[in-house]
Amino acid sequence: MQSTSIASSSGFQPQFFSTSAQPMQVSVTASADSAAPAETIHYAPERHGTFEAFRLSEDFQTVNAQMRTDVAALVAFIGTHEPSRADHVSNQFNTFFENLDAGAFGDLVDTIYRHGLPALHEAALMVSGDSAAIGPDDKARAIMQLADGVTVCAPGVTANLAGAARDLALGAGGLREKVWKAKEQMVEQMLQGHLSGWYQRHIRHQRDQHRLLGDRESELQAFYRNNEIHFVSEIWDWMADRLGLPEKKDPLCVSMPFAGGQVPEDFKTDWLESIRDSLKPSVIAMTLAEEMLSMYQKDVQKAGMGLEGQLDPDTVRLLADVARATSERLGFPADQSLNLYSLVAIEDTGYRVRCDPAPLAVEILARMDKLGLIAGQPVDQGRWTEKPGGPVFTLFVYEELAWKVEGFVNPLQRLEWRNVDRWEAQPVILKDLHDWSEAQKEAPAIPPEGALRHVIAKTLPDVCLHEIPNAWVTENATHQALRDQLGLGLAAYASHIEPRWPAQLNRLIKECKRDDVQLPALYESYMQAPGAKVLPPIRLVMDCYDRTCHAHRLQVLKHWPSHPVIDRWLRSRMKLVEWVAFTTKRFGYLGSHKWAPIEWPTY
Repeated sequence: MQSTSIASSSGFQPQFFSTSAQPMQVSVTASADSAAPAETIHYAPERHGTFEAFRLSEDFQTVNAQMRTDVAALVAFIGTHEPSRADHVSNQFNTFFENLDAGAFGDLVDTIYRHGLPALHEAALMVSGDSAAIGPDDKARAIMQLADGVTVCAPGVTANLAGAARDLALGAGGLREKVWKAKEQMVEQMLQGHLSGWYQRHIRHQRDQHRLLGDRESELQAFYRNNEIHFVSEIWDWMADRLGLPEKKDPLCVSMPFAGGQVPEDFKTDWLESIRDSLKPSVIAMTLAEEMLSMYQKDVQKAGMGLEGQLDPDTVRLLADVARATSERLGFPADQSLNLYSLVAIEDTGYRVRCDPAPLAVEILARMDKLGLIAGQPVDQGRWTEKPGGPVFTLFVYEELAWKVEGFVNPLQRLEWRNVDRWEAQPVILKDLHDWSEAQKEAPAIPPEGALRHVIAKTLPDVCLHEIPNAWVTENATHQALRDQLGLGLAAYASHIEPRWPAQLNRLIKECKRDDVQLPALYESYMQAPGAKVLPPIRLVMDCYDRTCHAHRLQVLKHWPSHPVIDRWLRSRMKLVEWVAFTTKRFGYLGSHKWAPIEWPTY
């Protein structure tokens, strides 16, 4: 097979990663009740002096009264719109009040009064106001986010309140603000993943080295849970200038219980590069499209319509009215409503609200392009038809987003892809890529890797396993997408790739070396795999063997059959009586567990 991918520039424009390009904070009072005061009283050192002086002032009583009024409004809203969560939200805020009254926040309580309570008030105004750009579901989610974030330490409370208020403010804005909100949420999620993985690897290493005595492991796990917000905030601020993020400025600096108290610079640099590479316009467009399509589906059902049905003029009009209302809630002006055909597929005499967000993602990508946010353009990757005389489709790809357009047949004509009213973007599935592959001049051709990754993400794992040709998967990013979709553990995934892509096994072994994976972890993943057990590649076993202590080697390898390489290395470390005892245990285990493989695979 031959790849026909066409290179093109893509990604966000440099301004996306500049702090100077951050959207202006949306005016809270503009979205809230007009009776709200223009200025909120809060603790300010330049006005009140010390925090003790503030406690003795009249403003302290005023701020506390406003705080309880804000919380009462939030609890009342959740009681109306999410009654099943009302008790939880109320209990969370009651715990917050108890901690505040009992002095549980210590000397850092001033951060709550200085930065946290103003954010709480802003959030309360956004939730209780009449802003059409924030729907009841979004407001309810924001309240639950606020409630879940007020039972930690003072800096944690402050950061959580500020984060919830910023998310609401960005959510009330237009597309630019929503892009930034998605960016900040993605960065936080990825940073949490990197930090948690790094921390868990250290715990696993200490466990393998017998350094975790008594309750030490549970103490370390609890320590991370209680301080994750501070760990994230510290590295977030370290990355902020390079990703165009607002700093969190957490006043509490917590040292790690190992690695010299800090995450090493090389790890932080790797995470920064990984996060920046992941912040792609196509990914953010798909993220926003999923949220917007979900909102439209709910709005259609609230309007008394089904997600599919017969088509008539009244139905079309109602679907379009709902699309305009949804667009208004999303902050789009009336003359910039979402295109109906990005939300609904019209099929002969019926309609079907889409479940695939790709067409809507194309429209969002086009709007991002008009805002000057993205670099490059989607690439025309060629045409195909499903059957002779049938409709002709053209495949378009931009990064991780792929779609097809019907009827665009002139190769000399440039399709204005941003004109979604003229050219309807349609979803691409795995069958489309097979048809495309067979229709190319150098058939069968390898589909563009971005299109393949796009399709993998929405294809069932079993279909990915059996219907994607090995020759199609050529890039590391595609291998990672396939690995994520298959959901295989380390041992099963290694066994899967060894006969298909030996070079990827080399890469996986390097990852295991970097992450200090030892035999117990490899065996655990082997045991967790569903179905018939498949032994991991002997190369991976021996790589983990080198990092594993002798006692743990014996504990694992007694469950697996004899292999000349393994046996030679084990025998060199053991006395004859020890070797006989080990082989006897191994023979007994394999004989009593009929499901256990008795031979290593050969390819």
